[in-house]
Amino acid sequence: MPAPSPHHPPATPAPPTGALLERLLAAPGRRDRLTHVEQLPARPGVCVDWPEWVDRGVVQRLGAAGVSRPWRHQAEAATHAREGRSVVVATGTASGKSLAYLLPALTAVREGLSARDGRGATVLYLAPTKALAHDQLAGLAALVIIVLNVNLLVSVATSGL
Repeated sequence: MPAPSPHHPPATPAPPTGALLERLLAAPGRRDRLTHVEQLPARPGVCVDWPEWVDRGVVQRLGAAGVSRPWRHQAEAATHAREGRSVVVATGTASGKSLAYLLPALTAVREGLSARDGRGATVLYLAPTKALAHDQLAGLAALVIIVLNVNLLVSVATSGL
């Protein structure tokens, strides 16, 4: 877990699941909409090999950045996205959600570099907040420049935020 910073405040203990659920359901009409609750016990993370479709240059750069193997949830989510399926990753802060979208995105751009028409590939990343967009960009910029050796065009829309 990263050291506490303005972007990563120190972790605070979460309320017990039952208390949190009760607090969420306290608003009028919410309890009737709940159809299923399941509490899964904590389990250790499992590292897996890189999916075969991931570009080797991306794997090498991630390895140099300290990511030797992905967690299973990262590889599974990335593969679903690569295959065109909708993916939702809901895990805690600093648990690797970004890698789930970066693997197929960076691999697609690398594959696009050798496209016959010379157009390459385009990846559009939408973030719900400016802070998240800037945080993601900071982590991605060096990786993109080193892995892809291409210009990174970034536009941050601020209206309505």
